[in-house]
Amino acid sequence: MTASTTASDEVPVPIRVMLVDDHPLFREGLRGLIENESDMSVVGEASTGREAISLARTHNPDVVLMDIGLPGLDGLSAARAILGDDPAVRVITLTGSPEEAYAAESLRVGAAGFLLKGSTYTEVARAIRVVAQGGRYLGDALSASPCQPPAAAADAPLCALTERERDVLRMMAEGMTTKEISGRLGIGCKTVETHQRRLKAKLGIANLARLTRLAVCAGLVPLDPKAAGS
Repeated sequence: MTASTTASDEVPVPIRVMLVDDHPLFREGLRGLIENESDMSVVGEASTGREAISLARTHNPDVVLMDIGLPGLDGLSAARAILGDDPAVRVITLTGSPEEAYAAESLRVGAAGFLLKGSTYTEVARAIRVVAQGGRYLGDALSASPCQPPAAAADAPLCALTERERDVLRMMAEGMTTKEISGRLGIGCKTVETHQRRLKAKLGIANLARLTRLAVCAGLVPLDPKAAGS
């Protein structure tokens, strides 16, 4: 589901946002931010993963801000379940840890955005708008500064990759598993793994999050241009 516009008066329908975090003060801050934005509204709040899944089914949010480190059922598992119920929901995962593994795993479960909890309110609002419009927003963990390829890839640009390797890189960046890539391309899993090894060797990058950032910066993965250039 995405924000839409009424046919009669062209007034934008607010982006319906659900907040999921086990810290009430943090949710209160996010709620205050969203309530100050004329094009957004908070439709529900949850403090656990299971509560989030239930509320998402009831309130049909456009965007879910999901803390990864929830007690019990973690945020990534909750996000996977919510997206399983309704793939149109746009999930932005939040974490206080800058570890790139969290960003990579967020993409694997289908999240449209990733933000550190230290992000500014301006960036949070921008991320909500970007994903609600169908884009992808990768915060400081992947797209800090003007979007530039990682230094490790400077001597081995994407032009060194074959067309098939570029396809594999794009699909990896979109969070697809080896099996899913295999099915999409109509090739065996072992062949996919061979392409993955070769593109990592050519680029000098083995970390999925850094590969994702490179794919985004190179334009292989859709990313709102305003967000990328901010």
